[in-house]
Amino acid sequence: MTPFEWLILGALGTLVVLSGLILYRLWGVGQLGSRAREALNDFRTLRRNLHLAAEQSLTEFRRGLEMQLEETRRLNSSVQEASSRVDRAAARMEDQLVDSVERHVGGTVQDRIEPLLGELDRLLHRLEARGASPFKTAQARILSHLLGRGDVRGKHTAWERAVDCLPVHERDIGNEALEDLVRKGLVVEKPTGYGRQVSLNQDRLEDVRRVMNGETVEGA
Repeated sequence: MTPFEWLILGALGTLVVLSGLILYRLWGVGQLGSRAREALNDFRTLRRNLHLAAEQSLTEFRRGLEMQLEETRRLNSSVQEASSRVDRAAARMEDQLVDSVERHVGGTVQDRIEPLLGELDRLLHRLEARGASPFKTAQARILSHLLGRGDVRGKHTAWERAVDCLPVHERDIGNEALEDLVRKGLVVEKPTGYGRQVSLNQDRLEDVRRVMNGETVEGA
């Protein structure tokens, strides 16, 4: 063979080898693309299954919640109905009890209780005047002291002597209590050059006795 023929043969061989390499690489790229498409299809299938499972779980949760709400409404309705029945029964029993008491005692219960409540109220006022309220206790003692001395209208006594009936540690409260009695007009003050003089108001002796019993009296 001539050198030219050898050259042609070599070129053909090289061309064959290059063609084989190109075909091999194209086959590898095709395989990779096929695998990528399979992976993408698997991912899409997985996502679709997860979405379906989530929707199913949410539907079941909503169904269960609706059942619980319906049960709660039913129980509330039953409780309200039972409470209403109890209220009606209690009202009937109360009416029957009042009617029975009125038939056996005679007259209405309220007519008999009101005088007792009045006596209880007066008793509480007397107890309050005797120690439950330091201010009212001081007023009651001062008025009792002045009344016992006969310091009424024209007969006066010094301010300091009016509060001498109180213990030393209660004199400050006594001065405030006496000032309040003067403002209300139960005690009359007579200013003099040798000090303040006080006496009971002759026209308010009934109110004086009421305050001594612990009752509340407004000013004149």
